[in-house]
Amino acid sequence: MTIKIVTDSSVQLTAAEIEQYDIEVVPLLVGFGGDLIADTAVSAAEFDQQMAVSPILTANR
Repeated sequence: MTIKIVTDSSVQLTAAEIEQYDIEVVPLLVGFGGDLIADTAVSAAEFDQQMAVSPILTANR
């Protein structure tokens, strides 16, 4: 029996660890204005900027 490790893209492993242990990383989907995109498709800076202008998140400030 083969065992495979699968995790989402929020994992805090290095690329070397992912390769060493042959871990499968599945991207999380995030929603911006009704659009769902893989979190790996945007940089951390772009993600932060989208969060800063989100009408849902800024409504309660």
